[in-house]
Amino acid sequence: MYETFTRDLEELKRALITASERRDERAEFNPESGELEWVIHERRVMLGVTNRLRAGRGLRPVEEVAIVRAETSAMGHSDYVQKFALSCAELVRGA
Repeated sequence: MYETFTRDLEELKRALITASERRDERAEFNPESGELEWVIHERRVMLGVTNRLRAGRGLRPVEEVAIVRAETSAMGHSDYVQKFALSCAELVRGA
């Protein structure tokens, strides 16, 4: 179980890092939400990976609000990527 959790965590971290590498291409604000497009994109990437991993375990998808909570808990931390990915890995486990 630990190996699976670690593998999921690494996959989530890689997905977030890859999504963040092109932030400059999504630097405009979304007129509906007022958020930067790269924030929305990265959140959607994490939602997609989290739900794909959950589906592989026979679990129902989480809603975006769960990813927003995970993201919010990571904001302002020097280890933002690790903390955000860790919270999503916990969601994959069903937590």
